[in-house]
Amino acid sequence: MQMPYLSKEFRDECDEYCEESIWYTGGLREDQDWAGCINYLNYRMLFNRMKREDGKWKRYWKLALWVGTMMCCVLEVYRRVIGPYEDEAIKKNGDVE
Repeated sequence: MQMPYLSKEFRDECDEYCEESIWYTGGLREDQDWAGCINYLNYRMLFNRMKREDGKWKRYWKLALWVGTMMCCVLEVYRRVIGPYEDEAIKKNGDVE
């Protein structure tokens, strides 16, 4: 699934950097390990962007942007993946009364 809001060229550039991390399986035993790995990779990627060279946090607005970006990621996954999955389950099993 690609984010449609980025240009194709930018997505291709991002994919070059993400591919190895996305498909990393070395040493992972179970889905829980994979989930932890994804959590860690996201945290490190954002954490490293939010620290200055002297190790101090950048401005508050940048930290708020970090949190907002993560919230938007969660909402996008829900909108595109979980919502449609639940809609299919309702069709198959019936809605809750």
